Amino acid sequence: FEAAEPDDALPVGLPLDDLARHGVLKLGDEAVEHGDDLAEGFIRVVREDWVGTSQAFKTDKLEDGLSVFKGVTPEDVLKEMPGKNIPNTTVIIPSQGLPLGTQIIKTPARGLSQYLSDAHHILVRPEGWSIDRFAKTIKKLVGWE
Repeated sequence: FEAAEPDDALPVGLPLDDLARHGVLKLGDEAVEHGDDLAEGFIRVVREDWVGTSQAFKTDKLEDGLSVFKGVTPEDVLKEMPGKNIPNTTVIIPSQGLPLGTQIIKTPARGLSQYLSDAHHILVRPEGWSIDRFAKTIKKLVGWE
């Protein structure tokens, strides 16, 4: 796959056929309806050696979308996900700049506290977008270009 290696620090996403059971939101009309919820952005955990690269926003073959958190602090996330051999850090992905058609799926995360599991979402790239295109777009959105 396009990812150099699996990001074993992040929970695995849901199979795509389970999406309907987990309240899929599409950006666009709903962004106005859910404006306050989507205003701040999403916390993405990244390996420190991936900061500044699009690799931080690529999914591996086990993920259906980018694993992110909403409604918690970066400190809360890093307490439970400090990294293994390479430390983790976080980056905020602004909600307002996500590509049109990005799906935001609230889904529990196995292996994390109930608090973080309740804050867990995945961002699924728009239909027809490659992993590379989505990762580069998110990289630019967070200001890493």
